[in-house]
Amino acid sequence: TMIQRDAKMTFAGSDEPCCFIKVKSIGSLKPSSMSKTFCDLIASKTNIKTDRIYIEFTDVKASNWGYDCSTFG
Repeated sequence: TMIQRDAKMTFAGSDEPCCFIKVKSIGSLKPSSMSKTFCDLIASKTNIKTDRIYIEFTDVKASNWGYDCSTFG
């Protein structure tokens, strides 16, 4: 997890508070059901409206994810 506060961002031409989230996982993403959950969570903990939250979901092959001198696949 990394949170970068006070970054200068614009979204749809506006500098109102916004959020860009990257979610990466090995084969367990379900973006269509996860997007609302993430947006609702972020909106409830911040002053960011859900229509100002952008999420990038990336499913990564296990062989492309390294840890402890090896990969997961």
